[in-house]
Amino acid sequence: MKIVFLCGFSNETVRKRLHLKNWSVENWFRGLFGLRIVNYSDSAPWVTSIISVFEKHHEHEFHVVAPQDGMTRRREDFTLSGIHYHFVNLRLPNIKRIINKFTGFEEKSYYKENRRKINNIINEINPDLVTLCGAEVVSHSSAALDIQGKPIFVILQTVLNNPNLQRFYPCSPIRLEIERQIFRKTNYFGCTGQLYKDLLLSINPEANVFRVNLPMIPPPSMPIIEKEYDFVFYAASVVKYKGIEDLVHAFSIVIKTIPNATLNIIGGCSDEYRSYLCDILREGKALDNVVFSGFFPNHNDVYKQIIKSRCVVVPGITAIINSTVVEPLFMGLPVITYVTSGTPELNSEKECVLLAESENVVDLADKMMWAYNHPQEMATMAKNGKEMVEKRYSVEFATRKIIKCMEVVEQDYNKVNAFSQDIKNIAG
Repeated sequence: MKIVFLCGFSNETVRKRLHLKNWSVENWFRGLFGLRIVNYSDSAPWVTSIISVFEKHHEHEFHVVAPQDGMTRRREDFTLSGIHYHFVNLRLPNIKRIINKFTGFEEKSYYKENRRKINNIINEINPDLVTLCGAEVVSHSSAALDIQGKPIFVILQTVLNNPNLQRFYPCSPIRLEIERQIFRKTNYFGCTGQLYKDLLLSINPEANVFRVNLPMIPPPSMPIIEKEYDFVFYAASVVKYKGIEDLVHAFSIVIKTIPNATLNIIGGCSDEYRSYLCDILREGKALDNVVFSGFFPNHNDVYKQIIKSRCVVVPGITAIINSTVVEPLFMGLPVITYVTSGTPELNSEKECVLLAESENVVDLADKMMWAYNHPQEMATMAKNGKEMVEKRYSVEFATRKIIKCMEVVEQDYNKVNAFSQDIKNIAG
């Protein structure tokens, strides 16, 4: 098969092959006006993991089509380790962005332009199958709406049309509608858990749904070092639905009983939101025990910071199982997280993570204090967790299943189309 893998991701290897903009001048102006500084960073590590396995499957021809911010050219194509890459610059010309901003058509025009650019590439490739990773990232997923005569297999990373997510992360009506249109147009999906399957079937009851896991490259081996912190929270973006507000409230309770406990918070957030979190900690007399380490563009640097702590606390509220739960288990670190639709599965064979009732700050604080006072039991959980993720989330195992799903989708689509054509011939 000739397969297009339509996705959003970035890593240092592909960035080295691209002609990218130097942000120094723009960042200087941004600094003057107090705007967010722009830097290149790794994103969607599970996509990098999937592609790494594609390199070993020479029976198929893989074309990765992806956007990359900061490109100085409209499009760049290259082949690396047998994979054909097609990167597209989705940033509109400045004059068009200004016009759209003042006319109110900014979002609608942006997605329309993206669809055209990406579909030009897909039409050139003329694949047997298009696999879309992340219907919720409509900047590239909207292109799927224009694909005709090809089977489309959608791997769900998250679902925007999730009422629980909308409580914390309200999306524009355009983004929600594009996701719904993709769900209705496509009949083949890969889901990581029952929650997303139920949401999908509520929009498209005829969908064929496969159970998949998003694979993860295990973090590199880290030397055993002296611990600097008792607890650590990390996320690319420190936001409410990742559970950070619950955590700082819970930590303020922990400090009352364990005054020497320490917490490291890793990830990017606005100055305003950080100030808000500091106010909560200050009110709870816990601010002096917390260190904000900020955002690390390179994911390996995140791992180097995580390993400095005894226990990872990542109480995500909306996802089935966050990658921030699985990654530290690969590293042999104990993890505390919330009960979601997926996290109890991690304890299906052995206790691998310590679970607190979702959005229950007191229970989260109790679990943190229990972990602090029972290091041996937490070490056993960490050992169990490492064994579990090395089996369920290994790159090779999870990606082989995704490839098998793609093969089944292509075969089923062709079989259905052939049957429909036979019916037309008989009727004709």
